[in-house]
Amino acid sequence: MLRDYQQTAISKTYASLRENVSTLLQMPTGSGKTHVAMDIIKHGLKHDRKITFAVDRITLLDQTLDKFYEAGIPFGVVQGDHPMCNYAAPVQIASLQTLQRRGRRAWPDHHLCIIDEAHTNYSVIGEMIDTWNARKYIGLTATPFTRGLGLIWNDLVVATTTKELIERGYLAEYEAFGPSTPDLTNIRRSGADFSLTALEERMNVLTGDIVAHYKSIADGKKGLYFTPTVAYAQFLADEFMAQGVMADHVSGHDSDERRKDVLNRYRKGDIQVVTNCEVLTKGFDMPDIEVGGLCRPTRSLSLHIQMLGRFLRRHGDTVKLILDHSGNIERLGFPDDPLPQRLDMGEEGTNSDTRQPDEPQPWNCPKCHSLVPPRTPQCTVCGHMARRRHEVEVQNGVLQRLSNPNVSEQQQKQEIYSQLIWYAHEHGYSEGWAAHKYKKLHGVFPRKLHKTPEVPSQQLLGWITNQNIAYAKRKEGHRDHY
Repeated sequence: MLRDYQQTAISKTYASLRENVSTLLQMPTGSGKTHVAMDIIKHGLKHDRKITFAVDRITLLDQTLDKFYEAGIPFGVVQGDHPMCNYAAPVQIASLQTLQRRGRRAWPDHHLCIIDEAHTNYSVIGEMIDTWNARKYIGLTATPFTRGLGLIWNDLVVATTTKELIERGYLAEYEAFGPSTPDLTNIRRSGADFSLTALEERMNVLTGDIVAHYKSIADGKKGLYFTPTVAYAQFLADEFMAQGVMADHVSGHDSDERRKDVLNRYRKGDIQVVTNCEVLTKGFDMPDIEVGGLCRPTRSLSLHIQMLGRFLRRHGDTVKLILDHSGNIERLGFPDDPLPQRLDMGEEGTNSDTRQPDEPQPWNCPKCHSLVPPRTPQCTVCGHMARRRHEVEVQNGVLQRLSNPNVSEQQQKQEIYSQLIWYAHEHGYSEGWAAHKYKKLHGVFPRKLHKTPEVPSQQLLGWITNQNIAYAKRKEGHRDHY
């Protein structure tokens, strides 16, 4: 039985397709997009329609096979030399990569093509729609914000919202905390988003803090953490293990066997925390995840919503905990905030895949670290009253909130540099070592700062320790390689 909002989604989609060749259907993660797609497919099969269901990664293809098989839908597979290839089947489950690589000769003949995760803008999608414009196309996505998406798709149908599904009990309630965030000052860009290698360096600063906050807020709960790079996913998992938390990592570099082994142990509860780089951002369903860790700063609203969506599937009455160590919620909003409801037409100076700078954003309570909705002057958890932005300063790099709101940014930088100079003197390092560590924290070398040593804080000492451990592991890996 479909839920009412799923039936509404189907009705709106059919109405749109009567007027358009292609329609994007926006539904939140966890709202049952696949169930909606299967109902549409079953309806089409009753009318002797041929249907293609296209996905953009192998893990999604495997999940789709399982669900279609359980639903009794007859299908063939278009992907590599897949053993379930059967072009005579009325439904074809196809890999977009295979369709794009093989060209038009590989496109299954269809009356309707449904594309999952349609915000991932493969060129073959536009080619199919332009070439076979007498057919119909439905795109499924929770995040239809990709730049230029409106140049490919004719219409956008919004079935429901995350806020509505939480209020109605279909998605889980959550609490969001921002216990620490990286210093992203002067960080390099890669396209519209942050540079991943630069993010890894900045996130290294917070590693000890990330593990400590998990143990203090959510110890023993099932956690999923997103990271900017594969190396940092492994490093963070190692740090969890070093602190007595059973953890492992998965990435696109894993073999299928290793990834399945890790996720099976995770499902059974043998692993408490899994860290990952990108592979679990889409199509990963595990409702009993209790803790979501955001350690992957991003400027992309799509990536932000996709990550948050992994944490909101309902599991009993569990209230999910979101620990944002990336500043994403302050930058891009809560998972149930209103989202853009128009397709991006690629117009100069506009970008739907981000929050507009004039939009009010959540703020981080300095007392309890809860993330508070915009335009809310008082923390909804501890009652702390917000202060004007210029009255609160956050120490860059080591992320210790200062007790004196009048300390300038230049004074903060001087304190960090002086502490690094002290450490260099104590351990027989050159002052150049201190300058390079300062650059890791701030993105630039120290300028107009004096070299008077100062005893370092525990936060800075912890960061230096993490840097030394990471260096030792890289060096050991280099020796093993040769």
